[in-house]
Amino acid sequence: MACEAAAAARRFGVEPRVALLSYSTFGNPAGERSEKIQEAVRLLDARGPDFEYEGEMNADVALDPDHTRLYPFSRLTGPANVLIMLAPSLLFADIDPLLVKFVGTGLWRNPESVREPSLSNGWFAGPDAELRARFEASYEAAYGDRPSRLAGLGYDAASLAVLMAANAGGVDRRILEDTNGFLGVDGLFRLRSDGTVERGLALYTIRNGQFEVLDPAPSRFDQGAIVDVEPGES
Repeated sequence: MACEAAAAARRFGVEPRVALLSYSTFGNPAGERSEKIQEAVRLLDARGPDFEYEGEMNADVALDPDHTRLYPFSRLTGPANVLIMLAPSLLFADIDPLLVKFVGTGLWRNPESVREPSLSNGWFAGPDAELRARFEASYEAAYGDRPSRLAGLGYDAASLAVLMAANAGGVDRRILEDTNGFLGVDGLFRLRSDGTVERGLALYTIRNGQFEVLDPAPSRFDQGAIVDVEPGES
């Protein structure tokens, strides 16, 4: 989530400083929720992203320089501009969505999100919804049932196998790692030599109880796309 939110911020010309929020600040007071945020920070440490991030901390420490100065070891060089926390908890913490832009992930694209007032006008990056809808319609017509999320991955994998059989007669890394990528069920993607997957994503907002596209998903990787890098599989 932090990486997708940071990528969305950069798309709009904002260099991200990400704060992972909690009711606690650097373990004080201790609790189960703060431990989960600490684990998220450790996962980011292992991933080594190219943006500033810190946590866990409460909103005052993340946004108010007077509070931040009490923690000189913080890795943030200024007030956070990307906040990661459960949306209802943000309102409970007196964070006004009219003053702070909420940014989420593709998991926001579900019926519960449009009914959550705190997410209204927030931004999130997600796959191309139209391409997915076409695949689901074709799948239902053929099998009489809706496909699972994994069905799309299976379809993309089978399509790559057919492509390699037609062009190389077997597994060829040069084809799999083509920097131009491929257009799959959920839009543009490419496989990298380090085992990660990159996806070109659309940028959405939630407005008037529905999803709206702010910036369409790219058709090429040279279009300044919002890119999600995922370990192992998409």
